[in-house]
Amino acid sequence: MEDTQLRQRVSEEVINKAGNDVDEITKNKKQTKRAAMARRGLRSLAISVIIPVSLTFISRLIHIGQHKPANSLLAPWAMHTFFAISSLVMGLAAWLVWADGGFHRKPISLGLYLTHLVLTLAWDPAVFGFAADMIGLVVSVAMLAALTGCATTFRQLKPLAGDLALVSVLWGGVIVGLNLMHMYR
Repeated sequence: MEDTQLRQRVSEEVINKAGNDVDEITKNKKQTKRAAMARRGLRSLAISVIIPVSLTFISRLIHIGQHKPANSLLAPWAMHTFFAISSLVMGLAAWLVWADGGFHRKPISLGLYLTHLVLTLAWDPAVFGFAADMIGLVVSVAMLAALTGCATTFRQLKPLAGDLALVSVLWGGVIVGLNLMHMYR
């Protein structure tokens, strides 16, 4: 009967070494999990920035030949650059809000962001493609309103994102001013 209850006598060094191996395996799993989360985070950040900037560049490239330098108060390359910077900053701000789960807490913020993106893409063809200054003014005022709404809701969800969105609000104000000056020039 004593055969079934045999135990191996193990020194304490072997027990401690086995315990450390388990701790090391757990530590490696945690590090691997964190690295995977970081890669997913960087991937989502890249997507949230690249898509709006790419759409902005594509929209601007389609209508670049339609700019009339005599009627434009700002050089076309400068406007394209500022629109791209605005899209980049808003993409970063939207990602910050998304990463904290803000679009689930306040779905209106996602709607305002998408509205801003669509209006940003529509402004250049309206003003320079169709030469519809009044439609361009309406689009730019709506874009400014959407940007202001984004900045307000983003600030409530993540203050840094709201501060970043203020850069785009400033650019939206410049666009409204440029559009007014373009109309009455």
